[in-house]
Amino acid sequence: MICTSEQVSQGHPDKKRMDSFIKELKRYRHILPKQTISTLKGQAISGNVEGAIKGLQTALNKKQSNKDRFTNAHRGARYIIKNYGDVDYRTQLSINLRN
Repeated sequence: MICTSEQVSQGHPDKKRMDSFIKELKRYRHILPKQTISTLKGQAISGNVEGAIKGLQTALNKKQSNKDRFTNAHRGARYIIKNYGDVDYRTQLSINLRN
């Protein structure tokens, strides 16, 4: 479905759902691989918000390979240090690897 500029300015419901999904997706940036996030974001932008929501649930429940676990644990540790300051990297990495 193609939205006209008039529908978008009036707050088209699909646009609102897409925006809220993308905001929710940003909360998982430090957990999910970047490729998964960009795929889900593209799916939502193309109009398939229901499929993107289902894909997010699948990605969150999916078992990760060791390589992905270490990459995402490192990213999560850096995220925590950046946002909360005085935190030990080694401790945060081990916490993220346990999850």
